[in-house]
Amino acid sequence: MIRLFWMFLFTYILLILQSTIITEALPDFLKPDLMLLWVTYLSMIAPLFPGVFLVLWGGFLQDTFSGSPFGLFLFLYMGIFLLIKVMGRFLIMGASARFRTSLVAMAMAIQTLGVAFSPWGLGISKHFIFPPLLHILASGGITCGLVWPFFRLGERICLRLREAPAKPIP
Repeated sequence: MIRLFWMFLFTYILLILQSTIITEALPDFLKPDLMLLWVTYLSMIAPLFPGVFLVLWGGFLQDTFSGSPFGLFLFLYMGIFLLIKVMGRFLIMGASARFRTSLVAMAMAIQTLGVAFSPWGLGISKHFIFPPLLHILASGGITCGLVWPFFRLGERICLRLREAPAKPIP
């Protein structure tokens, strides 16, 4: 239970970092999507129900902080999480950097398509400004480049948060 609390707090801190510090420090085309990395990592290591709650929390916060239509990132992150979970039933989820990078690249493609086609579904396409393709590719490259360090950080955090068995009362 305490581990889940810390993971909720880490999700919150990660989104604060992404929406404030990274937004101000980096140019528009070099912003990594840390929440997408976290969702991909959770889909590989977390059990289904705690992972669903963490992804719902992260999607809710991302919708709140980004100013996007409510439910957009919640839906996209949940879809990506569940798709990777279903893929885990049929594929052996490897720990290699190449496999994890390809999972993140697939998640980036799904998220980009979802964000690109949502204005037409919401009827706001006339007021929506699409980023140039090179900005999307640069952001995706930076995000994929952060896979190995981010997943190593996630492994270290999860190892530290492992719940120790209770000590017997003397």
